[in-house]
Amino acid sequence: MSRRLPDLSVYLVTDPQACRRRGVAETVRLAVVGGVTCVQVRDKQASDTALVDIARSAKAALAGSGVPLIVNDRLAVAQAVAADGLHLGQGDGDPAAARAALGPRAILGLSIDHPGQLAAVDPRVVDYVGA
Repeated sequence: MSRRLPDLSVYLVTDPQACRRRGVAETVRLAVVGGVTCVQVRDKQASDTALVDIARSAKAALAGSGVPLIVNDRLAVAQAVAADGLHLGQGDGDPAAARAALGPRAILGLSIDHPGQLAAVDPRVVDYVGA
């Protein structure tokens, strides 16, 4: 696939503990002011409903900035908030199925745990990998 990726050079991954003092939305807003170029909303413990609320608040904080919003692991949440993309971990879903559901313009990332997994990544499906 030929997609133009946004700048992923300063990639913020939110975490409920790290954002505890200010909350996710304010942390995201301040991070964008500080130069963050991509934001991933991640909360492994939150319910889908709670993560939708968190992602919506982050998306509102990003409004007008041009900084994309990525949702960690949960395709349904990414779709519910019309996120710019999804990041999957190993075993968190099939990248090809996620690509089919999100469409060609969505950003799709994949975590790898060791270099041997890189050979299995299909660059027509996955836009970037993280380790």
